[in-house]
Amino acid sequence: MAEQEYTLVFDGRDLGTVTQEDFDFPNLWGRYKLFPDVSAVRELQHVMDYIAFSVRSAPLYQEDRADEVSSEEEAQFLDLIETDAWQLRDATGKKHDILVPLFEPDEQITWRWNIKE
Repeated sequence: MAEQEYTLVFDGRDLGTVTQEDFDFPNLWGRYKLFPDVSAVRELQHVMDYIAFSVRSAPLYQEDRADEVSSEEEAQFLDLIETDAWQLRDATGKKHDILVPLFEPDEQITWRWNIKE
C-alpha cells in the first residue's frame, strides 16, 4: 500500500502531519509528527495533555493492563474523546472526519474514520 499523507486537525487547528502506513478495517495506523509550535499554543494545552496521556496509557491497553489506567484521568479527556472535531486533511484539501486518534509511543498513531450517515 502506498503511504498517504495528511494534516492532523483538531477543531480547525493544524496539529501536525500523519503518514498512513497500513490498515486493517476498521483501524488505520501510521506515524505522526506534531508541528513544533503547537505545544506552545495555550488553547491547545488540553489537547497536548490528552496526547501525553494517550502515549502513556497505550502500552497498558496493548498489554491487556487497561485496569491500570486511571478512569479519573481518562475522564478529564471525555470532551476530546467524544467530539467530532478531529479530522485528517489530505493533500487536495479535503477533510476526512475521524474518531479520536490513539497516540502511541514512538510517534505511532491509530485512528478510525468517523463515518456519518
